[in-house]
Amino acid sequence: MSRLRLIGVARRCADEGEAGRLACGTFTAWVARDEEGSSRDEEGPNLDAVKRHHRLVLGALAEGAFLPAPFGRIYESEAEVRQDLLQRDSRLAPALDRAETHEEWSLRCKPQAAAMQPASTGRAYLLGRQQAKRDIAEALTQANAFRAALTESGGVTDCLALHRDGGELMFSLLVRRDARRHSLDAAEAAAFRLFPGFTTRFSGPWPLYSFSGLKADRDETPEARP
Repeated sequence: MSRLRLIGVARRCADEGEAGRLACGTFTAWVARDEEGSSRDEEGPNLDAVKRHHRLVLGALAEGAFLPAPFGRIYESEAEVRQDLLQRDSRLAPALDRAETHEEWSLRCKPQAAAMQPASTGRAYLLGRQQAKRDIAEALTQANAFRAALTESGGVTDCLALHRDGGELMFSLLVRRDARRHSLDAAEAAAFRLFPGFTTRFSGPWPLYSFSGLKADRDETPEARP
């Protein structure tokens, strides 16, 4: 018997009787059949399945406010889906309100020392790696100041931070659509001031993967991107 993979959650809709949609209290869950093992291979999540998941999320977004589920959220039955979402009611309702007016952006910050040219000696390479680690450690102490600077700017409602292996900081920003340009400019200025010696790169807009209220728990880390 195939299991159900949660794509995401929308407000209750009139066509929820269609295949792949389940009524869950005041919400409609979008689901897909997940054959045993189809979402993962020996090395982790199946990339083709991740891309299909993201395409389904984008299709749902075209119909209105939508909260995307993290890839790989598997349930054994429709009843299990309904039970889980009903328990999240207090988080999902305000998150859907935010989805009407907000979008998610990613900001990646990487120490310039970690992006150096191939070293002529092993010693030079090791020195560069050590400097990159020091840069990351210093930047982590500024993460809360960065969050505060963004939320004070008025256009960023929330900000989550993650330190990735390989010497990279990633921030997920919950940005008001009507203040996008102002918010991204403020984020770039704050990163330049608080993370000297780092290169920065934005990507987005994304569905609200990190702010959907559908993670196992809100552990203050951004959601991985497809």
